[in-house]
Amino acid sequence: MATYAIYLFAAILFISALIPFLFFLIHRRSRIPLDVNERSLLSTSFGFFNALYAFLLSFAVITLWSQVIDAQDDVGREAQTINTMYHLALLIPDSDDLKHALIDYNNCIIDDEWKEMAVHRCISEKTQTAFHNIWYRIHTLPLKSQREILTYQEILEKVEDLSQLRVQRFLLIRGHLYPLIWIIIIVGGICAIVGFYYFGTEKLKIQLIFDFIFIFIMLLTIWLITELNYPYDGWINVSPEPFKVVRDRMNYDELYDHRFKRQDRINSEKIKSVIEEKKEDANDRSSIPPSPAPSASSP
Repeated sequence: MATYAIYLFAAILFISALIPFLFFLIHRRSRIPLDVNERSLLSTSFGFFNALYAFLLSFAVITLWSQVIDAQDDVGREAQTINTMYHLALLIPDSDDLKHALIDYNNCIIDDEWKEMAVHRCISEKTQTAFHNIWYRIHTLPLKSQREILTYQEILEKVEDLSQLRVQRFLLIRGHLYPLIWIIIIVGGICAIVGFYYFGTEKLKIQLIFDFIFIFIMLLTIWLITELNYPYDGWINVSPEPFKVVRDRMNYDELYDHRFKRQDRINSEKIKSVIEEKKEDANDRSSIPPSPAPSASSP
């Protein structure tokens, strides 16, 4: 990804230097198409066009940047929802299938779905199957008490939130800018560059530097818009780090739960053995005949 960014930055730098240099060569061999009075007359309209184009670019950057921040927040909420559902499942006995389904779903997001979103900009069928498995495991939970029913209702609310966050993530995979906006950005950039050819100054070197700065900043801004429009791939992207943190937590809790159950089983066996020993001692005592009472000696 770093190599891709370096090559793209070098291409932008080259194009930004090439176009003003071509204008410079053309202006050296021929006069500027417009004279001073014509350039002065049309400069106000051209300046208004550039200001409007700059506003459009800045509006796209601000809008997409806020969406990237929202996408990162939604990823954190989605990962936290998985973690909350896992801990709620700990309150229901015989919920190992649901816990394993949540772990599998979280691992599929990290190992499979994130790559699909970054490379192919689509969802993962494997992760979708794992998500359906969560619903199935929830519907088959054995509920035996009122407390477990209340926990089950909380889990249902969380899985609905999880489904909504998942849908919101999918809506941003293929970008959020409409094709018409892309057309305006591209055509407006071309018009702005062509306009500098007609509104050049007599001092060609100064015009060369000014055109380079304008084209360079404009192309960098368009690159930034492209990166922000696809928040799950590219140089600027939403990280799956929250899911990795939740994976570590669930793995630790799973290990702790196994240790706790093992220790609880050992303690239960010790208690049973102590009870059995006491029963055996009581049976042994009851099987021993009582000793005869000593007879009183005559005086």
